[in-house]
Amino acid sequence: MHGLVTNVSEACAFAKTWCGVSDDLSGKRLLPDVVVPEPIRDLHAVLGQLRRTRFDPSSPPFLERQSIRWVLSGQDHLVRPLEYIADTQGIVTIVEENQDAWLAGYHPDDPSALWVKGWQPSPDYDTWQKLDVPLADIVIWTLLNNLVMLAEQVDLEWIEDGPGPDAPILVWKSQAPPMDICEGFWTDKDRTVLFHKGYNFVARRRL
Repeated sequence: MHGLVTNVSEACAFAKTWCGVSDDLSGKRLLPDVVVPEPIRDLHAVLGQLRRTRFDPSSPPFLERQSIRWVLSGQDHLVRPLEYIADTQGIVTIVEENQDAWLAGYHPDDPSALWVKGWQPSPDYDTWQKLDVPLADIVIWTLLNNLVMLAEQVDLEWIEDGPGPDAPILVWKSQAPPMDICEGFWTDKDRTVLFHKGYNFVARRRL
């Protein structure tokens, strides 16, 4: 079952629509010291300017006004490509959970595959494990999850069931285990509601 989002570029476009931003946020050419996977290059091509720090005086002024500045680090943090470095096991971290409960990354020799530490249902906080999941899935999941958690822009509530009539349109759901523990993100036709089925949080955008 496919939704509105099928790749990282579409997830970035959805984030801009949700936050009401039409400005060009594309980043400059990446020149990192390690291989950068295609999903990260796609992310950088659309939202690369958001990788500047909040207090960077060279950032466009609208970044100080828009909640979209939190899309890459509002809840869980997408690491900047220029900060990529392989650890002793050869894995490059790309996502850090907000309380360091888990990490997600990739191996430069196989940059399309997802590696994790501390991930359910078999958490191991010391050893990376390779999952049968595309790397793009964790990038899309992090973007959408951060949108739900943009507390300064949305009214957030927990509901037991869903998505329900308020959010009947599927935005995205991973097709691969164990990412299917997240039962998808759902919205309405006006993009004012975003429901995270799994955590069962619904975000209602303040208009």
